[in-house]
Amino acid sequence: MWRCQAKASSYHTDRPNRMQWHFGMGGNKRLPTIADYDFVACVSIPHRRVFFIPIENLNQTTMSRNGDFFDDPKLESRTLQETMEILNERTTKSETMHI
Repeated sequence: MWRCQAKASSYHTDRPNRMQWHFGMGGNKRLPTIADYDFVACVSIPHRRVFFIPIENLNQTTMSRNGDFFDDPKLESRTLQETMEILNERTTKSETMHI
């Protein structure tokens, strides 16, 4: 079982081709860790498309992307595959350490 945090965004009114996702946790807005969830799904509402990020690759509390980032028709499958490879590697390492 994997824990996913889904975040959705539309275009900003003051930056019409830009979207933002906020990941900060708690009062001091710390970065999430694998204790919080395993990966994030960043949804572009206007494009009806998602890209995935394993939590260990998340290095900022706020991420923004231009709308053309979502023009890649393989964005979802590519980023999901990359994310699952990292999560599976993490699980394999964890199981090896506990043997």
